[in-house]
Formats: sequence, structure tokens, C-alpha cells
Amino acid sequence: MRSLSRILRSDQYAFSFCASEIMHRDLLVVLVGFLFTTAVADTAVRQRAIDVVLLKDGTRLMGVVMQDAQKKENVSQHIQMLFRADWLKNKAADLYAEAIAAKDDQKQAVEAEATVQSLLEDHINELQNAAEPNLRRMTFLAEELDALRHAEAADDPNVILLEIPLSRIRRQALKPPAFRQLAGLGILNQVESTETAKSTELQHTLSQIPAAELVTDLPRQNAGNKEAILQRILAHADRMVGKTSRLVFFNGTWLSESAAAENQQAMMLQMMTGGLQSQLQQLLNETGGTAPGGQPKQQQLPDQLPTTAQALATTEGADVVEVRTMQLNATNGTASVSIAVYSRSNDQSPWKKVVMVNASAKPSDVSAESRQRILQDERVKEVTDVFSQFGINSSQLDSALTMGAVVEIASGKAAVLLTEQLKPVASTSAKVRLLRRTLSTTK
Repeated sequence: MRSLSRILRSDQYAFSFCASEIMHRDLLVVLVGFLFTTAVADTAVRQRAIDVVLLKDGTRLMGVVMQDAQKKENVSQHIQMLFRADWLKNKAADLYAEAIAAKDDQKQAVEAEATVQSLLEDHINELQNAAEPNLRRMTFLAEELDALRHAEAADDPNVILLEIPLSRIRRQALKPPAFRQLAGLGILNQVESTETAKSTELQHTLSQIPAAELVTDLPRQNAGNKEAILQRILAHADRMVGKTSRLVFFNGTWLSESAAAENQQAMMLQMMTGGLQSQLQQLLNETGGTAPGGQPKQQQLPDQLPTTAQALATTEGADVVEVRTMQLNATNGTASVSIAVYSRSNDQSPWKKVVMVNASAKPSDVSAESRQRILQDERVKEVTDVFSQFGINSSQLDSALTMGAVVEIASGKAAVLLTEQLKPVASTSAKVRLLRRTLSTTK
């Protein structure tokens, strides 16, 4: 078919008063109108944030492709695509029916094994039967249990994640990552115009949702290691209503953050004794340090809390332990911070690692405001006074303060990741009722 511009230039469609030419002209009007409408529609789709996948049976799907099927490393021979359930039900009814068909079978399979809900119920019963029940902890966990029950009782999903075999796909039109992120947020937050709105319009709609109410990720599945999920729930409860002992592990030395806050000079001396002085001097030496480039290597923390750290946690009467460790790159000034959370089932059991996150930062991340705030901190001034006694000059202290700001930023990033990891399972599930389904290879 010739392009629209060629058709409009063709002498064949010049104005004429003969009947045959009028008929051709009428046909042209119809054809031009059709092509113009198609062109406008395609332009509108290009301006949307949504991905479009065309199946071989002619079904046109609008959602977010979670895994690019065109990548060579995709050996599973399928894509994962996220939809608003209402859109799929109205625009691709057959596919929606195919996805819903296995729901009862999946429900029976889940009920046949112990769920996170049942494990949490058993734990709450144990707390109730204890000699001295912890009412605050029981109340917090009971609220989480109610949220889990509400999420599992919901009959109809509002978000559907389909695994679609490549054998059923004819063509894909995938958007850039920033667009797909917008579309994913639109689906999770049930924005009805997600499939039709321009990316700018969708972004504006999402900006009207309060940050505290915005759903940003899929709910975690209760399938898999249910004991690990239960431990995350219990650790989150302890952090919210119990006593958290925050420790620092640096260069082989264990320190208590709370004790350090009370006595900065004692902390400095202990870190010096533990060998921090040599690493700090390496950091401040322009010719020293690690190999140029790259990020600091992440420091792994043990799966079980060492005896020294356990003693600190016991002294502080901890219900949960949060351990922070850092790695510094003396050459490029980058820092990597890891945070691990340890919990235990009872006073006699060992402290075991529940979750661990890591984040990095670089000197260019430090703003003038954050640097000034650090300089004005009285505790920082006290620390610099201590280090000055060890012969460190003002230039070296300035470098150390910059590194301190980098560590602070990396630590803040890690704290955000930790909160996400320990977020209650039901906090998102109550808003997002997700159905996962793998489609058959043939239809």
C-alpha cells in the first residue's frame, strides 16, 4: 500500500466533475479518513506508557512486560506481563477466563500446606500461653494476621501476572524503562486510564496519590520459604514494638551505636585499638588505598551472630539486633554499607540473620547542605578533636568528613531498602490482590 502522502499527491485523484472521478474522490476521502484515524491511533499508542503485545490469535494485550522475551538469556521461553484485571476482563475476555480457570486448583494446593497465616496463628497462640504474655507484640501481630486473612479472603484479583509462552506471541512493542515503570505503578494503583493515557497524563495522575498510599511493588508471595517470611514478620514486629540493639562491625571490631553515642571519645579509642587507625591513614594517604575504580566490595556478615555481638545485645536487652558494616574505597572515595537484621525465637536460641541489604554512595552524592550539617554537628566536632590528637591535620580531617558524608548517604539508602524488605506482607496485599498464572503453550 502506498503511503498517505503519495496518495494525496497522485494525479489520479485530481478534482474533476465526471461521475467516475467523483466516485474515486469519495473513495479517497474514505481511505484518507481511515489512514488518518489509524495514524492518530498509532501516535497515541506511542505516547502511552503501556507495553503492547500482539498474540498470534489476534489478541492485542496492553500491560507491562516484566521480562524481555527478546533477550538471549531468557531460556524459559516466555514473558511475564502485568495487567489490571478489569482491563483484561473487558478487552481480552478469553485470556482472562483462561487465567481465572486455574484459581480454584491453586487455592486447593495452597490450603493443602501450611501457609504463613497458619504459622503466624500458631506463634500468636504460643505468645498467649506464655507465663508473661507480651501484649504489645501480640496486638501488633494480630493486626498483621487480620490483614493477611483479608488479603487471602479476597475472591477476585485486581492485578494479574501472566506468563505467556513465546510460541503464542506474534509481536511486541515495548516502551523504555521509565515509561514501563509509570505503567506498572498505574496498574498496581488501579489507575483506570493506565492503558489509554499519555505517559505525561499518567504521571500527573500518579502524582495525585499520597506517597503513603502509593503501591510501588508487587506483594510478596506466601509460597516458597514460609518460615523465612514468618521470621521477617516477627523481626518487623520486634523492631516496631520491642527493643532494637544497633551494632557496628568495622575492621573486626564490634561496637554498640547507643554506647558510642553516649561516649564518643571511648568509641574512638576502641576503634583505634581495633585497627581503624591504619585503615583511616590509608584512606587519607593520597598514594594509598585500594585499586582505582569500581565500588567497594560488599562485606558479608555471618548467618549467626558471633559471641561478642550476642553479649552486647544481651547487655542491652535486645529483642532484635541490627548490624551495620561498611567498606571504604580510599582511591575514589566511595563507600558501601550493609545492614543485617538478626532475631531469635526465644531467649535460649541463637541469633540468626533474617535479612541483609547493601547500598553504595560516592562523593558526588554529597550536597553542600549535608556537608554543612555534618560540620555543625557537635558530636562530629568532638570526634575531630579526638582524631586531631593523633596528628591528623585539617586537610586529612576534611577528607575524612567527606567520606563520613558518603557513608551517611549509603547508610540512608540501605535503611530504605531494609524497610522495604521487612515491610509487612499484608501491607501491599490488602491493596493488590494478585493472581499469578502460567498460560499453556497452545490455545
